[in-house]
Amino acid sequence: MSPLKELIYHSEFEEIPCVHFAYFPGAINCLKFLQVFICSSDLYSEFYYQLSQVCQQIQSLTIRFKAIFSNGLKDLIYLQNNLEFLTLTHSDGWTNATDISPLFTKHSNNLTKLEIRGDFPLMFISIFTNLQELILSPFGDRKDLQYVIIPQLKTFRFSYGFPEPEYLSKFLENNGGNLEELYLNASEDSLNSTIAKFCPKLKLLFTIFMEDELETLKGILNGCKLLESLKVWCGERYLKEEQLLEIVSKYSPKNFYELKIFYICNVGKELYPKELESFFINWMNRTPQQLLSFVIIKGYNSSNSLMDNRGNLEVVEKYRSLGIFRKFRAVTFEED
Repeated sequence: MSPLKELIYHSEFEEIPCVHFAYFPGAINCLKFLQVFICSSDLYSEFYYQLSQVCQQIQSLTIRFKAIFSNGLKDLIYLQNNLEFLTLTHSDGWTNATDISPLFTKHSNNLTKLEIRGDFPLMFISIFTNLQELILSPFGDRKDLQYVIIPQLKTFRFSYGFPEPEYLSKFLENNGGNLEELYLNASEDSLNSTIAKFCPKLKLLFTIFMEDELETLKGILNGCKLLESLKVWCGERYLKEEQLLEIVSKYSPKNFYELKIFYICNVGKELYPKELESFFINWMNRTPQQLLSFVIIKGYNSSNSLMDNRGNLEVVEKYRSLGIFRKFRAVTFEED
């Protein structure tokens, strides 16, 4: 029997009773190299107890918290020797009144990636001293975010939603010094100013600017000297293409090479071919020269993107033949 690398076992599988798998021929050899385990917290303790005797090298653990938390799962968590990635989510029956930090104290030095989906208390995150990647899908105002300290954090992402800007700004003040990748699905001028001031090592940034926040965009391009890639929204109320391209060509740092434009909604004024060509000319004249990665992402309700103009398509092909691009892609939201 081949070693099993990944196991998914939820209590929703009601037709499956507590399985005494340890007695099955070959089960131990099959499971002892398990690396990825996805489960819910209310499975039989006996199941988790058996698993913990065999599987102690799990690298990635995803737990869906329910109203009941099995003692056997606590044992399984504690006995792991190589836990690096942790994902926490919960069902409607779970309450966040329980302190979950003791469950993971043993792994405080090993864990490098943490994803939290839901209304978990966040202060326990600070126990992970070597955490490098944090992904949040927040519920509520997340006031506790401002007190979290993660000295080694390199990647921070909100997959959706957004807390109060003041709390997130304070988090970036505390933890932005080593950040290399930042994904914020939010529009807040003061927050973007915080990025420019406290995130000097950023290489990749996704954030949102309104149409009157051009100076803030300049501030980020000037303040984040290591920036290589930027993703922004264009459309009504958001950045205008012509202004965005002009600022990027003039103010982006020397290592910058990738611009992603997401058309979140209709563009009031379409970009003319001469304006697009001006951007490409300015890019070719940059010192030092960098091949350009240019990605156009079309949203569900957008129109008049630069790729909807035949003249712009001709300009793109002209400069493609001149070798300006490292990559050029025009994709839909689903393909991004």
